[in-house]
Amino acid sequence: MRYQEIFKDVARASCIDEYRDYMIYRALSESRFVSENMRRKLEEMADQERRHHDFWRRYADKCEINSLRLSIEILLIKILMIIMGVTFVIKFFERHEKEVIKIYRRYIDHIDESDREYYNKMISEEEA
Repeated sequence: MRYQEIFKDVARASCIDEYRDYMIYRALSESRFVSENMRRKLEEMADQERRHHDFWRRYADKCEINSLRLSIEILLIKILMIIMGVTFVIKFFERHEKEVIKIYRRYIDHIDESDREYYNKMISEEEA
């Protein structure tokens, strides 16, 4: 498989992953089980993930979301939040970010020069 095709696969997977994260953070922010302060933080995280999704959508040849699977995943995460608390769920949910950052760094040369500044910002946001 050519490197460019691999990049398209990474862009597609990143697009889907960022949308999934956006929807989960948004759903958690709407829960009555979170404080107002946590709600604001979750809304900020959701907005950030939405922007990252929008970025990757431009590079992905397609970005198809399995709505049923996502709905089930959101339901399970909400149940986990009720049982374990929102902080646990966020830490559990963010455990894959280090791998995402490595992948993003690996493909920086495939990003248009005009998008590099935002891409680097996106990596910094993932690190934070």
